[in-house]
Amino acid sequence: MPKVLFGKYEMGRLLGQGTFAKVYHGRDLRSGESVAIKVISKDQIRRESCLSAQIQRGISIMSLIGHPNVVELKEVMATRSRIFVVMEFVSEQYLNGRRCVEIF
Repeated sequence: MPKVLFGKYEMGRLLGQGTFAKVYHGRDLRSGESVAIKVISKDQIRRESCLSAQIQRGISIMSLIGHPNVVELKEVMATRSRIFVVMEFVSEQYLNGRRCVEIF
């Protein structure tokens, strides 16, 4: 059964993971729109001193930029242990015809 975040988003399957985060497919429960949810561990950020500033900078930049080739930031939420960055979902098929940039 999918996990529901803050009563707003349903988290689905894992799409990928990197050094400090995992990205899941999600669904906005209000609109039904597909989203990508990046889950960042606060413990991991604390261990890597430069990550905190990099993540804050990335979120700030994404919130300011509105460009077709930049992934749209929808919302940022947090718990004691995790940060959830909700972004536009860009399918692999769509990526093949469009250059997309994720800031962080």
